[in-house]
Amino acid sequence: MSLGKFSSLCQLLLLVGVMGVGMSATAGTPAKRALDTIVLTSGGIKVGTLKNIFGSNVYYVDTIGQEHSLRERNVHRIIYSTGRTQTLNQKAVVDVSEDDWKIVMLVDDAAQVDGLYARGVVSGKSSPTNKTKQSAQRSAETRIKKRCVAKGGIVVLVTKRLTTGGYGETPSYYIEGEAYGSEPLEEGAEDGGESSGSSDD
Repeated sequence: MSLGKFSSLCQLLLLVGVMGVGMSATAGTPAKRALDTIVLTSGGIKVGTLKNIFGSNVYYVDTIGQEHSLRERNVHRIIYSTGRTQTLNQKAVVDVSEDDWKIVMLVDDAAQVDGLYARGVVSGKSSPTNKTKQSAQRSAETRIKKRCVAKGGIVVLVTKRLTTGGYGETPSYYIEGEAYGSEPLEEGAEDGGESSGSSDD
C-alpha cells in the first residue's frame, strides 16, 4: 500500500471514530421532554408521559419514572404536551364540593397546568394559633386549596411563598397562586379576586 493511500485510510478511520464519539455523547444526554396532563372525572389530575390506551385502561409514566394505569372510564380527557386534547368521557366534575379540597394539587411548574383554564388568584395565610413552621404551612395550604375549590379549580400554580417568625416568635406562612380548572370560566364571568365563600378552618 502506498504512503498516500495509507494516510487517507488513517484519516477516514479517525473521522469515523470522532463521529461515533459525538453520536454517543448526544445519545447519552436525552432531551428534556414536555409532560402530558391527564384530567380525571373526579377533578384530580395526573402529570407524566402517556404510554398508551389499551382495552379499558390508560397507561402512563409519572415524573419519577414509575408506570401506572387508570381505568379509562375515570379519565375525562388527556392534554398532550403538543397541545392536542383527547376527550375520553364527556365531562369532568367541575362543581367540586368544598369537602373535596384535598384533591387540589399545588404545583410550581407552569408546564403542569398546560391545557387547563385559569380561574382566578387565590391565597392562604396560616392561623395565628400554629406553634410550628410545619403546622403553619399546612394551615396556609389547606386554606388556599379550599379557595381554589370555591373557584371551581383543581390545581394551584404557586407564585409566592413567604415564611416569617424566628426563634421565640409565632410562625407564619403565606402562599399565593393562580387557580386552574378543567373548564373555562362561563362566558361573561369575571375573576372577582379572592373568594370568601369557603371556610378557613
